[in-house]
Formats: sequence, structure tokens, C-alpha cells
Amino acid sequence: MGLLDSKTLYNKSWEEVSRENFSESELNEIEEIKVVPAQYGKSARVSTPNGYCFYSLSRECADLPVDSVLNKEKCVIVHLQRGDQETDKLLYLGE
Repeated sequence: MGLLDSKTLYNKSWEEVSRENFSESELNEIEEIKVVPAQYGKSARVSTPNGYCFYSLSRECADLPVDSVLNKEKCVIVHLQRGDQETDKLLYLGE
């Protein structure tokens, strides 16, 4: 038995599994999507009447300034996988 046999090995990079748009009912519920600073870059804060949640921004959105309010209809959730790990990122398709 080698040292690596007991370790979980991961692919070197994240691979896109799928993309998903917010549903019509989710779009109606979302009050605002705003770019905010995060520990490892920037995130999108999705605000609803019941509270808010966060999605890390896709690398493709690195140039979006903090405090930008995004058009919710142009936001896509990208599902990524690396080995057994999964994560979601928000991709903004607006200008």
C-alpha cells in the first residue's frame, strides 16, 4: 500500500457539469443581485424578502466592480465538479 492509496485524488481543474437559469418564480422573488467582496475574490449577494445568499463569481466576471448591481435575468448558475467535489458559481452574461 502506497502513501497515495489512502488519499482522495482530484482532477487538477474544475469541469463544468451544467448551467442553470433562475426560474421565473425565483426571478420574481429576487430583489437584487449585488457584487460584494469575499474572502477569496468577489461574490454575488442574492437578496430576497426572506434574506440573502451568496454565490462566488465565475472567473469570467473578475472585472465586475464591487457594489455593481447585476441584471438578474442575465445571471446564470454554473455547476462545477472536480473529483467528488461540487461547487456553483454565478456567471454574469450582461455588460
